[in-house]
Amino acid sequence: MDEQDKGVLTYQESKVFHAEPHLCSVFDNAKRRMVTFEVYGLDTQDMLHRQYTYNEFDSLFRFNAELMNPNRKEGRYHWVIERLEIAQVGQERKVRLAAEVTKEVPELPIYETNRKIPTGRMDLKERQRLREQMDMLNIRREEKIRAKKEISKQKFLEHIFFLQEESKRKEKEQEEAIAVEREKRVQWQLTCDEQEEDEAQRGAVQAKNRRMAAESKDQAHEEKAEEDLRQLRIRWRAADAEKARLIREARQRKDRDDANAKEAAKNAAIHAKMTQGKRESAWAGRDKRVNDKMNKAVKKALDLIPEIRRLANLRVERNTEYLGDWNDRRWPVFEAQLERMRDRDAQRQAETDAVKLYHETRSIPKKEKTKGRKAKSGKGKKDGAKAEETKKPKKRQKERC
Repeated sequence: MDEQDKGVLTYQESKVFHAEPHLCSVFDNAKRRMVTFEVYGLDTQDMLHRQYTYNEFDSLFRFNAELMNPNRKEGRYHWVIERLEIAQVGQERKVRLAAEVTKEVPELPIYETNRKIPTGRMDLKERQRLREQMDMLNIRREEKIRAKKEISKQKFLEHIFFLQEESKRKEKEQEEAIAVEREKRVQWQLTCDEQEEDEAQRGAVQAKNRRMAAESKDQAHEEKAEEDLRQLRIRWRAADAEKARLIREARQRKDRDDANAKEAAKNAAIHAKMTQGKRESAWAGRDKRVNDKMNKAVKKALDLIPEIRRLANLRVERNTEYLGDWNDRRWPVFEAQLERMRDRDAQRQAETDAVKLYHETRSIPKKEKTKGRKAKSGKGKKDGAKAEETKKPKKRQKERC
C-alpha cells in the first residue's frame, strides 16, 4: 500500500480501537476511481487499509436516502468510519466494516492552530539545525519502513518454512496411511478368496442336494399328475351322466310347455275373436254418433249462410252509400284545386316560352361550316373528296422513295 498511489487526502477523523487512539484518513484517487481508508495507530504506528471502488462505495448507500447523493462526501466518510473495526483474522489484523455503529465514537482531530512560526532573521546554526531535523525525519521514516518490511519478510519466510514442513509431515503421514491401508486390503483380499472357496464347496454340496430333491419332487409330481388325471376322468363321466339327465328332463319340460302354449293360444284366439266383435260393435256406434254430430253441425252452418249473405250485402250497400255521399261532399273542393293547378301549369309554360324566345332573339347566329368533312352542304363534301384524292398520290410517291 505504501508503493500505491492512494490519491489526495480528503478527510480525517480520530477513533479509539482497543484502547489505542488511531487516526483515520480518507484518500480519493480519481484516476483509479478508488477510495482508501487508512487507519494509523498513534502508539504502535501500525497502518491498516481498506479500499473501495467507486461502484462498491456507492452501493453501501443505495438504501440510505440521506447519503445516496455522491456529493455528500464528508457524511459518507463519517458513516463508514463509525462502522470501522479492527479484527484478528488468523495471525493478521485487518480493518473491516461492521453491520452497525461501533461503541467507539469517531472524533475530528484537533489540529495545532497556534504554531510558533520563527520570524525575523535566523542564523546559520539555526537553519542547519532545522535542515538536519527535516533530513532526520525522512531517514527515520525510511528506517521504520525498512524495519517493518524486514519483519514482514521474516514472518512471510517463517510462514513459508512452516508450510513446507507441514506439507512434508502430511506427505509422510499419507504414505504411512497408504502402506497400512494397502496391507489391510491384501489381508482382506486373502480372506475374501478363502471365503469364496468355502462358499463354492458349500454351493456344490447344496446343488447336489437340490438336484436329488428336485428328482424326487418331479417323480412325486408325475405320480400326482397321473392320479389327478384318473380322478378327472371319473369326474368327467359323472358330469356327462348328469348332463344327459338334465338334457332329458329339459326336453320333457319343453314338450309339456309347448302343449300348454298351444292350449293357451287357442283360448286366446277365441277370447280375441269375442273381443274383436265387441270392439267392432262399439266402433259402429261411435261412427254413427260422430256422423250425426257432423250432420247437425253442417246443417247449422247451412242455416247461417243466408243470414251471412244478407249482412254482407247490407254492409256493401251501406259502404256504397257512404262513398257516394263522401264523393259528393269532396268533389267541389278537388275540382277547384285541379282548376288552380291547370292555371299554374299554363302560367309556368308561358313564362318558359317567353324566356326561350328572349334568348333566341338576343343570341348570335351560329356560323355553319361549309368546308371539310363535317360540312352540312354537299359542295363541301365533294371538295373534301377531291382534296383527299389529290393528297393520296403524294403519299404513294413518298412510300416509293
